[in-house]
Amino acid sequence: MANPEHLARCLRGVAEWNNWRSQHPQIMPDLSRAHLSHTHLSGMDLSHTNLLEAQLDAADLTGAILTKANLSHASLKDAILNQAVLANANLNWATLKQADLG
Repeated sequence: MANPEHLARCLRGVAEWNNWRSQHPQIMPDLSRAHLSHTHLSGMDLSHTNLLEAQLDAADLTGAILTKANLSHASLKDAILNQAVLANANLNWATLKQADLG
């Protein structure tokens, strides 16, 4: 289950999230099982974030940093992942049906 504080920060927007991440690099955010479908996450630093079983259907992840993120069993149907950084991300059993990986 997602950490309520981490989820609230994520939903406040990219600028606030990225600022928080830069000030607390030791924290590995937990957004597991979070419902983030249709959310604007473009440019968000989600590196090392636990997104296990997260619902990211139709989310805009353009340019998001997902390095070493755990996206195992996440749903990314129709998600926009253009220019997203997925280096060493765990995508085991993730659903990427009709995701835009452009």
